[in-house]
Amino acid sequence: MPATPVRVLWLFSLIRSGSSIAAYSAAAPWGHAVADEPFGPWDRTGEPYNYPKEQDELQREFGASGHRMTPRVVELASTVFEKLARASGRGTGAVIVKIPHDVPTPSQVAKTWPLHRMAFVLRNPLHRLNSLYVRGWLDPSPIGPNFDLEQYRAFARTWLAQPAHLRVTYDMIRSDPAEMYRRLYIAWRLAFTRDDIERAVAYAGEHYHHASKQVTSEHDTKRVLSESRNALPREAVETYLGDPEMREIFRVAGWTTDARAYTA
Repeated sequence: MPATPVRVLWLFSLIRSGSSIAAYSAAAPWGHAVADEPFGPWDRTGEPYNYPKEQDELQREFGASGHRMTPRVVELASTVFEKLARASGRGTGAVIVKIPHDVPTPSQVAKTWPLHRMAFVLRNPLHRLNSLYVRGWLDPSPIGPNFDLEQYRAFARTWLAQPAHLRVTYDMIRSDPAEMYRRLYIAWRLAFTRDDIERAVAYAGEHYHHASKQVTSEHDTKRVLSESRNALPREAVETYLGDPEMREIFRVAGWTTDARAYTA
């Protein structure tokens, strides 16, 4: 009898948007595998990830192809997902693929693997930018032109296109984590119980993933470093709050447009 196909569940976000804590905690109730940025640009076949050997070739092939879904990239990615989902000790048959860099894009994934399920996490753009400034993660800068406005706008449109009852924001990790997991599980079409949600919430309360698999006890979801102080240049605040489309996204997401909330 052929093996049951693995379930591949994608979690898309932008950097510094809480995708790490969301992915690992959402997987926790069942011990589902997490494929943490398997497309690179890193070799994650060693500690602490220990991904299948094909992951290193995948990240190199994906980069060399100009981030295209070539037949070889698809073959390698499918092999990595399969091996992770069926790995000894974690063989639940499901893997959550965390993509916080918008490569590959949701449209690429939908075209390549139409049966895979996708969910999206959106964070207040000024808070995610502030996270980079507070941490000093600016050399080399991961921020695009106009403080990443164009990339953020494109991702926010994808998030906004989701049914309202499935939209997830970073704020929910603190304000209503149970509802966040419920929305993620529904988007992924995972069968779940109240106990499963409680286990996910408990994991998030005990393990703060501040960057990929790195866990710290210095901060948690109630006192994140990126919101401990405002370090944004005023130009960044003005760029976002002065953009009509962004102001509408802020309204839908329930974020304040008062500039004083984001300036020192």
